[in-house]
Amino acid sequence: MLGKKLISVVNRMSGVEKRAFSKFLASPYHNQRQELVLFWDKIIKGFGEHSSKLSFEELMLQFFGANEYDKKGLRHLNSWMLKSIEAFFILRKSSEHKFEQELYLAQTYREKRIDALFKRQLSKASNTNAYRKLDAERYFAEYKLQFEQYAFIESQNRTDSTNLQGLSDSLDLYLVVSKLKQSCLMLSHQAVYKVQYDFSFLENLLSFLKDHPLLDQPSVGLYYHCYRAFSQNDSIHFYAFKNLLNEYKDDFSPQEIRSLLLFAINFCIRQMNEGDSNYTKEAWDLYLIGLDQKLLYIDKYMGRFTYKNIIALGIKLKSFQWTEGFIHEFKNDLKPKYQQNYFNYNLAQLAFAQNDYQSAMPLLAQVDDTDLLLNFDAKVMLSKMYYELEEIDALHSLLDSFKVMLQRKKVVGYHKSYYLDLIRLIKKLLDLPMGRSNNKASLKKLIEEKQKFPEKDWFLKMLESR
Repeated sequence: MLGKKLISVVNRMSGVEKRAFSKFLASPYHNQRQELVLFWDKIIKGFGEHSSKLSFEELMLQFFGANEYDKKGLRHLNSWMLKSIEAFFILRKSSEHKFEQELYLAQTYREKRIDALFKRQLSKASNTNAYRKLDAERYFAEYKLQFEQYAFIESQNRTDSTNLQGLSDSLDLYLVVSKLKQSCLMLSHQAVYKVQYDFSFLENLLSFLKDHPLLDQPSVGLYYHCYRAFSQNDSIHFYAFKNLLNEYKDDFSPQEIRSLLLFAINFCIRQMNEGDSNYTKEAWDLYLIGLDQKLLYIDKYMGRFTYKNIIALGIKLKSFQWTEGFIHEFKNDLKPKYQQNYFNYNLAQLAFAQNDYQSAMPLLAQVDDTDLLLNFDAKVMLSKMYYELEEIDALHSLLDSFKVMLQRKKVVGYHKSYYLDLIRLIKKLLDLPMGRSNNKASLKKLIEEKQKFPEKDWFLKMLESR
């Protein structure tokens, strides 16, 4: 498939970008090949959805006709067009960064030895950076400003003091924040994917930072306490992290705050999985911050797991009225393909929590298998209702069909073992002889020892009633 790169790029360009690129090509400064303007005009007029399936030769014949077809020349045209589009992308992206523009202009004045204009421009760049958020990039920008100042002083052949200390301090701050942030990401990734990373350098940095004035910098403090909380499972560091997050949430970019918020939420979820219910309210509060600042969306849509997690927390806190309102209000914020399934499942979950099984069961019946794990969770909820209603025949039938489905479907190992284990425990409950305290104690011990088992409270409650 020749010409595939050009085809894929044009397919991804928005209408605004295509119109702007037409102006870009028409400028002699950016393009001096008139044939590219004609080629682009034919692309705009003839490019359809089917074009991505055409070979390069077929595409060129469609645009130029057999008489004008020149394989080598058209390949050059294809290459030049792609390079022009890439130059356009670079120009567009650079125009979004005001600080870099100000800094490059200052650098140009320094190189041309126009001292007065250099000083004025460096001041403008510094003021621009002062209004930036407290992300790591701000400190790297400060380092670049300090470097320009240093280069200017050196170019004057002066014997007075330089700004080397400021240059070093700004670089230290950028490196410390970046290293801490990267280490938090590695630690979070390691917990999920069971990979091992080398944190040996970081340990020296953490020792250096302890009681150091750098910890007073919000960016350093946030990531320092975040890493300490995760790596040591330390609640003191978590609350220090959370307090800083609340205090400075308006001083970071939305992308940075979203990452920090997810770190905090994941810490709470880990504590909840380990049986500490005190973190339920903490996690819920953090999600509410995300909702308030619209940080829980990607490409205009709320994540389906975020939607489900918020509802589960609301139910745990028995905020039933608020949770019902949330289910309805945010349904359409999910991607369309997930809306109905997650709406039905979560309404059923809310009804189940209020012992309204008559409402919950029909809703669960509408949860299809387009989202396999959600369908499995629906079967778990239905199994619990059958058990509590003593619908034993229906429960056995459901458990057996569920087990068969798990054996047939390609399910990730952890999920498969979790659901099979859950089926086994429900059957143990069913087979438990009434009044046999030894058997009951043995099963209770087995359940209590399970780690990261969301259904633990339900099993213990059912066990108590036997």
